[in-house]
Amino acid sequence: ILEQNSSEEILQIINENLADMLIADKRYQDTSLTARIPFLDINTERNHPYAGYIGILEIARELYAAFYNPVWEQVCRPAPWSVGVESAGNSQQEEI
Repeated sequence: ILEQNSSEEILQIINENLADMLIADKRYQDTSLTARIPFLDINTERNHPYAGYIGILEIARELYAAFYNPVWEQVCRPAPWSVGVESAGNSQQEEI
């Protein structure tokens, strides 16, 4: 449980601890995308609580959905334009 409000501090903690997921309020969703890790929004305005047996099942469903969302496979890949720039840049230097 972290009490920092700075995105930079949270990113540093994520990188130092090799975090697999960020579970926080919606305002930190961009931070998790920057870190390229799944995010689970647990704000106070939820329509369903995580209390009791049904709550455990609900959070398990949400954690599973966040971890195995197909978007993370694509987010963790290098951008196509950065791969193309590196190979194009090397070929131009060889020609000169």
